Amino acid sequence: ASSGRGPEDLAQSGDLSREIQECLMKLQDHYRAVMVLRHFSECSYRQISEILQIPEKTVKSRLYSARQLMRERLTSRGVV
Repeated sequence: ASSGRGPEDLAQSGDLSREIQECLMKLQDHYRAVMVLRHFSECSYRQISEILQIPEKTVKSRLYSARQLMRERLTSRGVV
């Protein structure tokens, strides 16, 4: 059995949101920007590309990398 707290435990205590926010704020600016625009503002890849003035391929690449970093950081904090 894992000693880490599961998502249900974190959500019930209100910690999940805090954990995500802390990990998000530790991302480099260019990763954080694509994550916020995609997941919190629900922008399309094209919209993000236009807002940040970068190619759509770069948006996808940064989003992939940002998600991987978030997953690693959340896992290391015990968020399964």
